[in-house]
Amino acid sequence: MLAHEAWASTVEALAPRCKWDDLTGVPYGWRVIVEDFARAVHVMGVPLVVMQIKEKCGGLRISYGMTREPHGCHPKIDALVDAACDRADVTCEECGKVGMVGVYRGWARVLCPEHVSRYLPHEPDEGRG
Repeated sequence: MLAHEAWASTVEALAPRCKWDDLTGVPYGWRVIVEDFARAVHVMGVPLVVMQIKEKCGGLRISYGMTREPHGCHPKIDALVDAACDRADVTCEECGKVGMVGVYRGWARVLCPEHVSRYLPHEPDEGRG
C-alpha cells in the first residue's frame, strides 16, 4: 500500500495546474477514483484549488474552488465531481471492489461483502459458555 504522502504527491503530479490542499480523508479504496478525477481535471486544463477530498456520511466529498470563475464553480468540474461521487457510492472504501452503502456500528460506509463481515456481530464459539 502506497504511503499517504507518496500517494498525495502522485495525485498532485496528475494535475499539476491544480492546488491540492487536503487529501488525508480519502479512504484507500477510493484512491483510484480520486486519481481518475485528477486526470480528468488535468485534461480539461482548468486550474482549480481542491480544498478537501474526504469520506463523509458514507459518500465521497470533493470541495473545490476556481481560480478564474466569478462564483468559484464550473459546470464541467461539477460533472466530474458528481461522477467521482457516484463511483464511490458503489466502491468499497477499504479495497476498491464493488460495495454498497450501509450503516455499520453507527457509521455510514460503502463496503464490499468481505469488509462488511468485519462489522457484523460474530457468533460465539460452540462449547464456550
